[in-house]
Amino acid sequence: MIRIACATDDDVHFYHGHFGDAPYYLIYEMEEDGRYSVAERIENTAPEERMHGDPEKAKGIMEIMKKEFVDVLINIQFGPNIKRIRKNFVPVLSNIKEIEPALNHLANRMGEIKEELKNQEKKIIILP
Repeated sequence: MIRIACATDDDVHFYHGHFGDAPYYLIYEMEEDGRYSVAERIENTAPEERMHGDPEKAKGIMEIMKKEFVDVLINIQFGPNIKRIRKNFVPVLSNIKEIEPALNHLANRMGEIKEELKNQEKKIIILP
């Protein structure tokens, strides 16, 4: 099983800005067979950015995600902190605006995600 954090502000669509600026995250659990379910909804409590690409903001997001045992981060946009994020999580850039259809596509790439989790620096996976 992998845990996936989806950036959102309405629980249906991905957040329109950078992943770290989303007000909430839906945490999903995805099984080996691609079945998934929402585990919880958490608030973004990371500090506000003092400057674009603020390392303290990245640290705050990573602490939130590690506490929730997240493996994968998904949104339609990431900021410059993606360089830091890639050391701990697999970032997925979705061209699909709605969360559940994107998760259906992600389910078909479970093997690729599991391989990336083994790498020290994870590559960015792009969904159609």
